Amino acid sequence: MSARDDDAILARELGRVGGSAGRLVGARTGGYVGGWLGARLIGNDTYEIALLLRLPFGPAVGHCDATLRRLGTPRDDGETTENRTTMRALLGSGFLNLNPALVTIIVSHRDETTTEVTIRGVAKEGLIKQRAGQKAAERVAAAL
Repeated sequence: MSARDDDAILARELGRVGGSAGRLVGARTGGYVGGWLGARLIGNDTYEIALLLRLPFGPAVGHCDATLRRLGTPRDDGETTENRTTMRALLGSGFLNLNPALVTIIVSHRDETTTEVTIRGVAKEGLIKQRAGQKAAERVAAAL
């Protein structure tokens, strides 16, 4: 999972938002193409938070997964190894939660009673700074 993957996912999601708005005013594909192209040209707001959960690894993975499912739309492109699990979801963020943000949670085994969690929020950021990636990461961290 790279920054290029994040960009592609966010561009596709912004294209969907633009396509939905375009259909409301009678456009066919212009909203999708405009949203997708615009997302390719603007930068990202990326924010990371590191936490320690006082839970063993297995229950911590379940807790993080349930939290992402409650707050957003889970993606099935995560990775799992014996001591590390990565999961991702799309959340609405920014003004009226209209800006899609991609949140990645990395859950890592630390010891028998503690698990390390890294939360990374990424969202497209235009001229008006909404800090949507930061807000999405903070919302997930608060829910954990």
